[in-house]
Amino acid sequence: MSRRTASRPTPRPKEHDPTLLPEDPEEKCRRLEAALRESEHRYQVLVDHNPDPVVVHRDGVIVFANPAAVRAWGANRPDDVLGLDLRLLVDPEDRDLAEARLMDAAAGRSVPLMELRLRHPMDGRTIVVESQAEPVQYLGAPAVMVVARDITERRRAEAARLQLQAQFAQAQKMEAIGRMAGGIAHDFNNMLTVILAATEMAESAAAPDAPVQHELTIVREAALRSADFARQLLAFSRRSGGTPRPVDLSAALQSTVRMLRRLLGEAVHMDLTMSAAPWSVFLDPGRLDQILANLAVNGRDAMAGHGNLELRVANVMLAPGEGPASLPPGQYVRLDFSDDGCGMDEATKARIFEPFFTTKPVGVGTGLGLATVREIIDEMAGAIEVKSAPGEGTCFTLYVPRHTDTGHMSAPVSAPQPLPARALPGARQPVILVVEDDTAALGVVGDLLRRSGYDVLAAQSPTAAMGLFKARNGKVDLLITDVIMPTQDGDQLARQLVRQCPGLPVLYMSGYPPDILADRLDATPGAGFLSKPFTPTMLHAQVRRLLESRAPRRG
Repeated sequence: MSRRTASRPTPRPKEHDPTLLPEDPEEKCRRLEAALRESEHRYQVLVDHNPDPVVVHRDGVIVFANPAAVRAWGANRPDDVLGLDLRLLVDPEDRDLAEARLMDAAAGRSVPLMELRLRHPMDGRTIVVESQAEPVQYLGAPAVMVVARDITERRRAEAARLQLQAQFAQAQKMEAIGRMAGGIAHDFNNMLTVILAATEMAESAAAPDAPVQHELTIVREAALRSADFARQLLAFSRRSGGTPRPVDLSAALQSTVRMLRRLLGEAVHMDLTMSAAPWSVFLDPGRLDQILANLAVNGRDAMAGHGNLELRVANVMLAPGEGPASLPPGQYVRLDFSDDGCGMDEATKARIFEPFFTTKPVGVGTGLGLATVREIIDEMAGAIEVKSAPGEGTCFTLYVPRHTDTGHMSAPVSAPQPLPARALPGARQPVILVVEDDTAALGVVGDLLRRSGYDVLAAQSPTAAMGLFKARNGKVDLLITDVIMPTQDGDQLARQLVRQCPGLPVLYMSGYPPDILADRLDATPGAGFLSKPFTPTMLHAQVRRLLESRAPRRG
């Protein structure tokens, strides 16, 4: 067997490879220059069309600025920006932070995104930017490139959102406080009704010269002052105005100032000065309380909780051209409310009556206090002026028109005698159905009416009242009912009974003011209303009026 020798392939000649040939130096130079130009073009496009300002600085001095940076500074050309010291543009409060970060960047260390306030070099306004700094080589020397984004509007929008959230939270808190205050005042007025009624019955039962009359007078006056406090509590908790009426400012201001002194605390001293007996004005007393409370709290805050407030009251006659330009000539009561606080500059003074404008920190004030004062004064056809200067305190001057018709005002009557019931045709005593969920109030109203000779049906709930009404076959001459009750409200009960007994007179009573209950009361035309606390005289007068206004009932 023969061995076959393996043949080796014959190598093929190498083909010509131009890359293996030496490159022409001129061609290489042209290619590198073209690549450099392309790189520079890309860089120029990216930097020139970057919407964010880009600057390069060396030792804080700007040596390059892109068009966005030029526009940001309000300049016309880069030369207006070049040479500026970037550090001097930073707000003084942020300058130490900026210096430290720029030094880190110049040393080649990583610099995180930071937020800075800058002072605009052209108009001095403050802008907020997010900036990023990186070490670079510029024109053959170390430098720092800074990219900044203007976030002023974003921060302004965020601040506005936070302010609205704080105002909404404050409004919710005030609404909750208002509901709580209304409930407290309602229950308080029920108790005061009992106290006043019992006191007046005791005064009527005792001899006029009995020693106990003095103590009973003290009790009655204290109850009336307490009723005034409950009314003010309700006024502070309400957003809408109540029913305007002639108001004796002398008594009203003294009562309000007493309450404000408790509100302001011992560190604030408040004086009331009346040059003469102030004229009467026509307004809701609760609105007067709102005005003075807002001015007092504003003054206390301006004095940082320590200082002096003064309320001066005087009657003035304005001739043509005198007083505020918005007021016609006439008689006004002028109230000057001053504090010795920090005062205001002209810019702040020009905006203090704007809704939601406040110089207080976010969450501290709603910016509605002085706007509310202005609104109330405008409603009364009055005027308000303010004088203030930094460091010199503030004085608000209010002009309220005099109310000349004082015929509706009357002084309280001491130790009134109950009016006897008048018998209906057929010598039948009137039947009165009294509905009140408060046991004590129900008892005292029932006793007052029985002592005057009325036939009283007392019910502590609308369900019980319906039972008594049916038991008497609807032969009821007057319904007296509380308005707000747990199971069913008095106005709903009244509508049911009036449908069954057309022409049935209705007398509502409530610890809430009538303006809050207006929709309920309007649903029963001709109904009377008694605001708790009320006196026996007030009760008997309303009962007599409603019974006499009703046509005689048949059967």
